[in-house]
Amino acid sequence: MSQIFLRQNDSKNIELLMAMRRTYSQVKFVNWVVFFLSVVISVAIVIFTTVIKKMGLFPHLTIAPYLGYYGIIVLVITIIFSTMISSMKKCAATIQEMFDCDVLHIPWSELKVGKPVGRENVFKASRYYKKRNKNDEFINWYLNKDYDANENVLALLCHAKNFGWDKAQRDVMSKIYFITMLLSFLVLLAYGLWSKSSLEDFLFYIVFMLPFFRHVIMLYVENNKSINRIMRVKDFIEKKIQNIKISGIINDDILSHDLRSIQDEVYAHRSTSNPVPNCLHRFMRKNNEAIYDDYFEENLKILPR
Repeated sequence: MSQIFLRQNDSKNIELLMAMRRTYSQVKFVNWVVFFLSVVISVAIVIFTTVIKKMGLFPHLTIAPYLGYYGIIVLVITIIFSTMISSMKKCAATIQEMFDCDVLHIPWSELKVGKPVGRENVFKASRYYKKRNKNDEFINWYLNKDYDANENVLALLCHAKNFGWDKAQRDVMSKIYFITMLLSFLVLLAYGLWSKSSLEDFLFYIVFMLPFFRHVIMLYVENNKSINRIMRVKDFIEKKIQNIKISGIINDDILSHDLRSIQDEVYAHRSTSNPVPNCLHRFMRKNNEAIYDDYFEENLKILPR
């Protein structure tokens, strides 16, 4: 029986997955808070100011200084929260690294990752899912069935699944970001034409929407950078798999070294990239599982044991 299949469902590893998921969920929540404070409220204030000016309400109200004060406050909050987000992403990535290193039997790299997350922090983070009896979401994280195959080869295929699954989700996110930007601009243009706004007024609308456009564009660019990294590592993994197929030889020493190198890229990707929404992960899970069940079956028919 495959040790990877057994270890992935060990209670302590299920707990690590719960802690990882909860920490990433907190990252997503803080990201939404930053978006609400820096984008939604800023745009709402400018819209409100524009409306009351056009209606002739509070003609002597000078709101510009208050917008400046709010901008400074948001800047400080954003800097603080950005530091928090970076720290939380590294924590979540480290917890997932602990899971991978145990399940895939990959040596820990203190130079790359640092020290493992303490037991107390893992326990606290995992309690959210334990209380809700959500174990089923974390069962068979890598393998849905037991395979009679070389453990290092299985680990290589698991990494391919990791990056393939993530790329599929990020491809969807890129489309969502692009469509959001396009629709927002078209809505503004349609409103400008409908209200017969002057060019000056239309440019003003664009200006007060800049925080929103900037936020979405940054997400789009960062997401595409993540996709490029995924493709680079995925190509490397597929090349290794093809080499084993062609040679018919498994060199465990070389493969172990390659797995640690790949794991370094996995950690770098997880600790810097924005996490994908949980709802998208759940929505795509069934389809992705089917794709990679077939991926394992087809590759293991050819790969030596």
